[in-house]
Amino acid sequence: MTAVVLDEDGAPVPDGAAGELCLHGPQVFAGYWRAPELTGRAFHLAAPHGGEPRRWYRTGDLCRRTADGEYVFLGRLDSQVKILGHRIETGEVEAQLLRQKGVEEAVVLAVPGEEEGTSALAAVLCGDGLDVYAVEEGLQDALPPYMIPMTFHLLDGLPLNANGKVDRRALRDRVVSGELEPFPL
Repeated sequence: MTAVVLDEDGAPVPDGAAGELCLHGPQVFAGYWRAPELTGRAFHLAAPHGGEPRRWYRTGDLCRRTADGEYVFLGRLDSQVKILGHRIETGEVEAQLLRQKGVEEAVVLAVPGEEEGTSALAAVLCGDGLDVYAVEEGLQDALPPYMIPMTFHLLDGLPLNANGKVDRRALRDRVVSGELEPFPL
């Protein structure tokens, strides 16, 4: 089994940079039965080390490779994340956020936690005159503690990608880099 870290287009990322863990080897399946579209989305055809391109299975795991060759798990690229041993659908937290007074739009992202290899939830909220303290209190009444975001970030509007959907990757990059500062709780 060979592992690499690739960007969204199937190009290798440098050591230390975040990307998707992709696998190649005899353990990787040929594809989904009678689902060529799904199979196409599940694989990259790439030559990250030069030579002939190979099919790389996209695990959906966000990670980075250290200079020592170890892989560090940073979270999931899909909406299901693992926080403190619990599997969480970020959409469930988003649904609760949208029930809170003043929240017009909400996105919940998995971001690196304080300890290496851990994940935490961050919420990005839009709405006029939001009372973030009341929003957090409302979540505490509706969700278990491990599902409550660690940070809340405010925007006037959510960025959209070329397909007109919320650009979660851009939001995550802004939160992780510190460009989008957390609301002081």
